[in-house]
Amino acid sequence: MESVHIFGVNHFLQPVAPNCFTPAGCADEAEQKAAFRAALEEIIRRNQAGLIAEEEKPEQRNLGAALADEHQTNYIGLTMPVVERERCGIRTPGYDQHPDTRAHAYQEFERYMFERIAAADARVTLVICGRRHMRGLEQRLTGAGVVVSMHDVYDCEWYRGVPHEDGVNVIGYEREDEG
Repeated sequence: MESVHIFGVNHFLQPVAPNCFTPAGCADEAEQKAAFRAALEEIIRRNQAGLIAEEEKPEQRNLGAALADEHQTNYIGLTMPVVERERCGIRTPGYDQHPDTRAHAYQEFERYMFERIAAADARVTLVICGRRHMRGLEQRLTGAGVVVSMHDVYDCEWYRGVPHEDGVNVIGYEREDEG
């Protein structure tokens, strides 16, 4: 493993299927997702990524898996299975209701992600994960001697956030807190 490009996202951007329900919301979402796709494709092409590793919702088709198919690149999921979570003392749902249980869960999630990426042993990897995991994963990877490049969706001029719809129009955006 030589280098890893971590792209921290709001998970709203990952599903291939739309999340919004109004024409205005769907158009806004499609615009943001197209820009997200372009940013990921640039990283894949420029760095010749041999692996896309994605914190995903296994029950839905996500952009990372779609890009892996299109670019004929290896793909692994990074979401810790519920059985593994329980083994680590992480109650799902509910772990995120208290700062202490959330911190413990995030450490375990990032450990799991790191181990999956390390086991895949690709020369260059693109990681797509929730932005709250970026720093913890970066620490683990740099500690293992890997060169890490960070990409935060909040630094992208095209990212507005999750559209709030009033039944007809987009009336604002939700951006998760920094926590």
